[in-house]
Amino acid sequence: RLEQIARAANEQSESGGLLASVPVWRVQAARLASRILPRRLREWLDRQLMVAGNPVSIESLILVQMAAPVLVSAALLPVMVAGLSPRLVVLIVALTLAGPAVWVSGRATRRRAAIENELPDFVDLLVVSVEAGLGFEGALSRIGEYMDGPLGEEVAHVRADLGLGVGRQRADRKSTRLNSSHGY
Repeated sequence: RLEQIARAANEQSESGGLLASVPVWRVQAARLASRILPRRLREWLDRQLMVAGNPVSIESLILVQMAAPVLVSAALLPVMVAGLSPRLVVLIVALTLAGPAVWVSGRATRRRAAIENELPDFVDLLVVSVEAGLGFEGALSRIGEYMDGPLGEEVAHVRADLGLGVGRQRADRKSTRLNSSHGY
């Protein structure tokens, strides 16, 4: 996503097209992140954010991930001059750098667990709806109206994909890829 935003911003910067309404800092953060961060780390962060339900934008997360160690280092500089071990400062900065990624990973894990907890009820509702004569898509629509939480959000995403003409298998595969769990 970062590379797409940066590429589209470059193409449309003069035309005032699609990205005219995107805040400049997000475009600049996307450009910077696409240059600085390794591709695999960007992809991992992007996937973890999607699994976590996109609690923040990837640009915001990367901005925090890049700015936090600098700010913490600046704050610890007077303490380091006063006698704090440089190794301890490096450890604190390293933990600060890893903090946002750990937070997103934890959110993704909790969301996945919530989906696993809601899944038996979803399957029961789906079976009852189909047995009552609704088709698969109708049953998803009906269930999506009543389900809250992360599984309800995923059902809404699948319904939106189906409404856009994406095939069932592809929409289901996308949701499964993002939210796969060991038990299901």
